[in-house]
Amino acid sequence: MSKPVLPPGTTSDASISVKPMRIDRKRLGEMMSPWGGDGDRGIGPVGSYYYGGHVYPDKSLVENAMRDALRFIPMANEGVYGWTKKDAKDLKKMAAGLRYYLERDYK
Repeated sequence: MSKPVLPPGTTSDASISVKPMRIDRKRLGEMMSPWGGDGDRGIGPVGSYYYGGHVYPDKSLVENAMRDALRFIPMANEGVYGWTKKDAKDLKKMAAGLRYYLERDYK
């Protein structure tokens, strides 16, 4: 069962930031798989490419995926949709991996 994807702008916390962290691209894609579908605006499509070991061709979708991961962290910490603090930790790790690949792939 995949995690629900919220409409854009539902919750945001601009105070959350992450340092880039290298995570194997396939592992990052695997981590992202429960957080979005192919029809969403970032996490699902980017995760699918990363799971295949590929660079996503559109930088803006990678940025959207990172923003969504950061946006979901406070909700996970609050237990929205049954999400847990472990989910928040995973989201932060995903965002850090996405930041790493944004800096590495789109110079």
